[in-house]
Amino acid sequence: MIRVSVQLMGTLRDSTGKSVETLVMDAKADVSSVIDTLIKLHGEHLEIALIDPIVGNPLPNALVLVNGVEIGNIQGLSTPLQDGDAVVLLPVTHGG
Repeated sequence: MIRVSVQLMGTLRDSTGKSVETLVMDAKADVSSVIDTLIKLHGEHLEIALIDPIVGNPLPNALVLVNGVEIGNIQGLSTPLQDGDAVVLLPVTHGG
């Protein structure tokens, strides 16, 4: 088991009522499993705020960092996590 700290910012914080969540995850956890766990814990409000209904993942709606590095520069949603890692979910604004 590993512990992962998740920082939720902006509307994601508003959706959960928490700015930081500490999760105990399986040793083989990745970013995707952390997001799934957060949605199970916080329900529909977080899912609506985070998950894009067209692509089925958070990447259009949030910048996701692991230990300060954007996951697109690592292994995306499959980025493996280790004990003590810090994940940041920062919502992005769309419009035009």
